[in-house]
Amino acid sequence: MNCPISAKAGNIKLTRTLITIIRTCWAFITGGTGNAGAICFVLCALSPFTASGQQWLDKPVSVQVKNVPVKDALSAIAQQGGFQFSYSADLIPGDSIVSVSAHRQPARKVLHSVLGGRFQFKEAGRFVIIQRVREERYGYITGRVLDGESRLPVDYASIYSEKHLEAALSDDEGKFRMRVSKSSLPIALTISKLGYADTVLYMSDLAVVPDVYIQPKAIELDTFVVRKSDESRFWLARLFVSSRLRAHSRNITRFFATAPFQVALTPGLSTHGKLASKVSNKVSVNIYGGYNGGLDGVEIGGLFNISKGNARYLQVSTTFNLVTGNFTGAQLTGLINQVSGEVRGVQASVLNNTAWKTTNGVQLTALINVSLGGMRGLQLGGFNYARRLQGVQIGLVNVADTSSGFSFGLINFVRKGSGSISLSSSEIAPASLEWRSGNRHLYNFLAFGIGSAAFGTRPVAGFGYGHDFHLNRALKMETQLSAIKVFTSDKSNAFFIPRFQSSLVIRFGNHFSCFLGPAVSLANRPKLSMLAGEQASLSPGFARFNAGGNRLGWVGGNAGIRWHYRE
Repeated sequence: MNCPISAKAGNIKLTRTLITIIRTCWAFITGGTGNAGAICFVLCALSPFTASGQQWLDKPVSVQVKNVPVKDALSAIAQQGGFQFSYSADLIPGDSIVSVSAHRQPARKVLHSVLGGRFQFKEAGRFVIIQRVREERYGYITGRVLDGESRLPVDYASIYSEKHLEAALSDDEGKFRMRVSKSSLPIALTISKLGYADTVLYMSDLAVVPDVYIQPKAIELDTFVVRKSDESRFWLARLFVSSRLRAHSRNITRFFATAPFQVALTPGLSTHGKLASKVSNKVSVNIYGGYNGGLDGVEIGGLFNISKGNARYLQVSTTFNLVTGNFTGAQLTGLINQVSGEVRGVQASVLNNTAWKTTNGVQLTALINVSLGGMRGLQLGGFNYARRLQGVQIGLVNVADTSSGFSFGLINFVRKGSGSISLSSSEIAPASLEWRSGNRHLYNFLAFGIGSAAFGTRPVAGFGYGHDFHLNRALKMETQLSAIKVFTSDKSNAFFIPRFQSSLVIRFGNHFSCFLGPAVSLANRPKLSMLAGEQASLSPGFARFNAGGNRLGWVGGNAGIRWHYRE
């Protein structure tokens, strides 16, 4: 059933709604004053509702006017076409004189002949809106790079502007296409490639550059060790920095700039574009991660920071910080800090801190600290390694190639320090095997053996530190402080014996010595009686004394023979 009355009411409601929208938009945009731009906005917004399907710009018109103002010519065209114009009053100089002669030509063509190609036209209902053509702000310079001797294409050559920080890379055929701002013209472009002399082009406009020939250049190098360059040695850098960015970094050697700040989304998407590795920043804010040529201030990364050159003061990220030069200041991250040069300051992370050269400061982590040069400061972590230890290591396992410092941990190993293995006997363990490693300042040792009857002949293990006082080449006095654990079936009932001993050591030959000396030990009296069982009357040692409370002390001794496998 048709309902014409309802349809009519619906149309009335739609009309009222459109009027309301027009009034609201007019008040919002013009603030009550009104302008042609607001009219254009409203007309464009309502064009889906009011379009009649008529293509006004394609409609043929006939106009014959001579030496009349532009506004009169436009009025004649509008009258012939049956539409109206909408444009800003300051857009078209209405008093300009024009002449038009057109017979049944499309209105669009006639308008172009009157106004030229600087304007564009849009239809909205019965209106034709005149707007200025938006000029493109950017264009392209294209060309090809060839070898000056062989005439062959040169791939992966960098074409860049030092002033505007724009860059492009030639492809396998030597071709390049570089996007530049028109406002930057004229522009100087430098072509750089490792093994070639730099070539400079001066461009006054956007054009196709004739073939550019660059000349090979011999490079004199000092004696060096071949290794992966800069970021290439770090798998994290290879993962996040593209090969094209690394190619620019290798090619461009004579250009470097400083900037007050950088904002980056990822490497290559930053305010410094593809030349970010050639710019050092005071402040760098990296949404996900950033790549720069150096830091002289503060760098904050949502995920990571990568610095191609030296950096100082502060780097903060959630996953990793990477510096391929020297670093001075504080590196703070959730996972990994790596510096290919020297570190002066603090590295703090959860997984790993690495300095490829000397560290003067602190490395702090839950897992691994590595200093591949000298370590002058503190390493605090689960595993610590220093090639030359001149500071302090504190961790479960401490390793150094050479050491003149101090290592405190369960296992301390100095690869080129002193090392020995000994067989000994004491009132606690009649038979014991001991390994020691360290330097002339401090050594640590681990010992394993079978306890005496006073300890129920249970397995025992010892851990401690010692220092040697050299009297002459063949004679020295050693002092040791240790803790001895007696293993029991009841793991909750731990039994430790603190022990101090001093021994006289006599060397014979280059690799052997014997030792003998007294020791003082302490133990919990009830636990000792429980361990001894039926042998409780066999208290360990001699000259026993009450050490206070339930603690029993005694004087014992230690004697054995030692093999020095390394001095």
